[in-house]
Amino acid sequence: MSRELLEKIAPLEEPLCDVYETEDEVVVIADVPGSKKEDITVTATEDTIEISAQFKKEEEVKKPSYLKRERRYEKFYRKLSLPTKVNPEGAKSKCNNGILEVRLPKAERKKGFRLKVD
Repeated sequence: MSRELLEKIAPLEEPLCDVYETEDEVVVIADVPGSKKEDITVTATEDTIEISAQFKKEEEVKKPSYLKRERRYEKFYRKLSLPTKVNPEGAKSKCNNGILEVRLPKAERKKGFRLKVD
C-alpha cells in the first residue's frame, strides 16, 4: 500500500527509532505500539530500511438505553538511511510488546586488489 493511500485512510505517524552498529550488523529498533506482527511490513535494501505498521482498536459498550462505540486507527511509516551497506537477504526481525527489532548483517567489504604497474 502506498504512503499516499495510507495517509488518506488515517494520519501517519513516524515511529521512534534507534539505529546502531555492532561489529557485524546494523540494528534498528522501532516503537510500533499496539501493532501485531502480521500488521507490520519491513522492507530493506542495502542502504535503507522502510517500516510500516498499523494499529486498529474497536470498542463497543452496550447497556440499556446506552451505546458507545469507539474506533482508533493508527498508521506508522518510517524510511531510514542505514549507516553502512547491509545484506538485506540475511536480515532477521522480531516484535515484542510493540517494539520491533531488525538485525541486518553488514555487507562483506571487498578487499582492495593490488595492481601491478607495467
